[in-house]
Amino acid sequence: MLLSDFGIDERYLAHTPDETLIAHSNLTLEYFHKISSAKNLNKIIERLLKKIDSQNFELLYEMFEHAIYLHDIGKTNRYFQAKKMNNVHFKKFADSSDSSDHSFFSSQKFIDYYKEKIDAMSDRKTKEKFRFLLYAFSYHQAKHHGSLGEFEEYRKKDDFSKNYWEYLDRFEIPQFEFYILNKLLFSLLVSSDYYATSEYMAKLKTDDFGLFSHDDKIKLRDKFDTFKNSFPTPIGINKLRAEMFEEAFFISKRRLEAVKRLHR
Repeated sequence: MLLSDFGIDERYLAHTPDETLIAHSNLTLEYFHKISSAKNLNKIIERLLKKIDSQNFELLYEMFEHAIYLHDIGKTNRYFQAKKMNNVHFKKFADSSDSSDHSFFSSQKFIDYYKEKIDAMSDRKTKEKFRFLLYAFSYHQAKHHGSLGEFEEYRKKDDFSKNYWEYLDRFEIPQFEFYILNKLLFSLLVSSDYYATSEYMAKLKTDDFGLFSHDDKIKLRDKFDTFKNSFPTPIGINKLRAEMFEEAFFISKRRLEAVKRLHR
């Protein structure tokens, strides 16, 4: 996909006079891939998407990824460029509107773009299903400068928001996987946007995403064992508590190892 498909060129700014919308969008996408790789999310995202629709996985993944990549395309709002960015290229549009919103406008342009691809699908039920998924993904763009609320309040005039749970059931979309996928999408969009903005505005490139290395984990475990062993041998009720703790710890450890095996 080219941002030029949306009429975006070097004239459009993102946050500062020297940061173009193209540069910000590309850097946000780069951070999405860096975070996903660092936290081993790629297989999880793929598995969740395939649970929702394995036959059209490529299109569904593209929509997921581009919900992040295209989160700011609403900044092509010429009034936004004139009023918020003081962009000399759009000075004549300074009085053209009373709304400089870009988040909702981003979601609308995202919907318009993918509606064409979805409308080209031959199966009617699949087409309706992907329209619903499109609206769900676009919701995160509309809310990426705030917080998620009630989806039913989003685009009230559209059926897809009014019948949220009905559509999950109608298209046999697993609710748990759909919930996790959407929480992941919003988190990845907001964090990728934040890191991209920080790198450009504060010159802070981020490569550390809060992960413990293998050596760090060993050091932490050694410190914990040292701390635990500093206590006197428990007796009475404290002995029972210690035994319960040990049992809970080993159960949790076994479950964590089982989850890790599932994601290999």
